[in-house]
Amino acid sequence: MGPTSCGEESWNCSTSRYALCSSIRYNIKTTYGLDFPPATGRQTEIPPFYGKEDEQVADRWISMYESWALQECLNRKKKLQLVLLGMFDEAYMWVRELDIDKAKWRVFVRLFRERYAGDPTPWSGASSFSSHTSLYS
Repeated sequence: MGPTSCGEESWNCSTSRYALCSSIRYNIKTTYGLDFPPATGRQTEIPPFYGKEDEQVADRWISMYESWALQECLNRKKKLQLVLLGMFDEAYMWVRELDIDKAKWRVFVRLFRERYAGDPTPWSGASSFSSHTSLYS
């Protein structure tokens, strides 16, 4: 299989580095009907995110998710739709409070890192996208 063009990056699907764990794949399949393959021995499996992980784990999780989304050629809107399905418990409750349908991906990542990875941003303390009009697409 040859390289697939995804904006600025090209990925060879036979060398995909990341795959979603079974619970995330199940959520995506039952919600959107999309079927992503399970991890092979050479891929790093992205686990669910619960919101209780330490800052380094949170930063690594969102970085792996971003890399996986790029690898799968997902646009920003699809990344936002699917990220919700990889978040459980406290993290799921947090992301449900956001007006995610109107959000920009880069802003979601900043708010995620602020909340879970200890990355201060100009929007410190923000609890929703709707309180920041500059965050909308």
